[in-house]
Amino acid sequence: MTKLALQPKIDPASYARASQEVKGSLAFAEMPRLLEVLANDKGAVEYCLSFTVDEEKFVVIGVNAKAALPLICQRCMQPFEYKVKLYSELSPVTNPDKANDLPERYEAWPLSEEMTIVPIDIIEEELLLSLPIVPMHDEAICPATKLLAASKPSEQTATHKPFANLQKLK
Repeated sequence: MTKLALQPKIDPASYARASQEVKGSLAFAEMPRLLEVLANDKGAVEYCLSFTVDEEKFVVIGVNAKAALPLICQRCMQPFEYKVKLYSELSPVTNPDKANDLPERYEAWPLSEEMTIVPIDIIEEELLLSLPIVPMHDEAICPATKLLAASKPSEQTATHKPFANLQKLK
């Protein structure tokens, strides 16, 4: 595979016919949608986009990415690193109806009117999809875990049961 630098727009069909690969590092600051959910803009994602044509003549974009995303733990509200290592296979389509024709192993990726893709958008989208719904530290290392454990009432504490007297009325 030929290795190339990241271009603003890529014609995936021509890259796939030449079995080209785009590798590099992309700063979080260059991905505005991802930046909205991060604790800060420090860091980068290492990526590799490999373009191929499969045996059924579909253009395939293999997306490999690795990053340590700075997130805010929703339990203790402290920053932590969420490590992401992902791989997915996309196939560019001209309209949503063509997505139904793809084999299940591929996700559809829309082509622009010029029949191009924006690689930064692909990397950003894949990172966003890899985020947890509720970001949290591992429970064993989260500072809030100790506070939550201390605030739980003990089993020996008597609780007030306001409807207990109703049982006597039967």
